[in-house]
Amino acid sequence: MGIIKAIGALTLFVVLGLVGFWAYLGGFSSVVFEEQPYGPVEIAYTTHLGSYAKISESWNRFETEWNDAGIDGKRCDSLAVYLNSPDETEPENLQSILACRLDTALAEDAENFRKAFPVFTIPQVSALRTEFPFKNFLSFMVGPMKVYPAAEKRMKQDALEASIAIELYGPGEKPDRIGIVIPVDHDKSEFDALREAFE
Repeated sequence: MGIIKAIGALTLFVVLGLVGFWAYLGGFSSVVFEEQPYGPVEIAYTTHLGSYAKISESWNRFETEWNDAGIDGKRCDSLAVYLNSPDETEPENLQSILACRLDTALAEDAENFRKAFPVFTIPQVSALRTEFPFKNFLSFMVGPMKVYPAAEKRMKQDALEASIAIELYGPGEKPDRIGIVIPVDHDKSEFDALREAFE
């Protein structure tokens, strides 16, 4: 009987710990969208083709390249543009754009970025926008797990369509919050130049 109680107590402890950690990561927070315009935003970028599980490798390569260009990585106001739906695209074919904003960069950094990387201007678009707290690397998984299903529900409710998603990470290695921007009812061809970067 004592063993059963010990196992029960341990199980309860583990469950409470997991629930508490999920709450810490923002797992129980509500997702609230605002309809706001986004852009124009000028970016310098590189590409990542394939599974999101390996995207950190491309971020590391990008950071090495911008350091080689004389730019302090901590000054990159970073974002990513996701050009495909993972529900409709095989992992090996997922196209992601990894970028640093130039409109918020120091003038010298912006010049060095333009010399070292391709540049694109995200046009002004109507968008659903929200954000979620960043606690640690798991936030990059927990946030999208909460936000994108809520976005699909909202788009279905309001009869909106989207073809891409933008995640805003901000400057530095540890942002306080991660923003998500989902352009809606925009001309898909406005982002053709980014898709062509994979050809």
